[in-house]
Amino acid sequence: MHVVPLTSDESEGMFLYDTRDGAVYDYELRDHARFIAGETDARWATFTAFLAWYFDETAAHA
Repeated sequence: MHVVPLTSDESEGMFLYDTRDGAVYDYELRDHARFIAGETDARWATFTAFLAWYFDETAAHA
């Protein structure tokens, strides 16, 4: 997996962009082993979908 962080990890989580398939993951440190093992699904299939969610003022960002 080749990922680039899109946000900081200050709260033990971050958004990661996969440079190979363009997916974006909602990474949590507590799930690190599952993430490295490839057992975590991407939250957004594309970077465009992530950006639409990120800048949507009506979306509930948890």
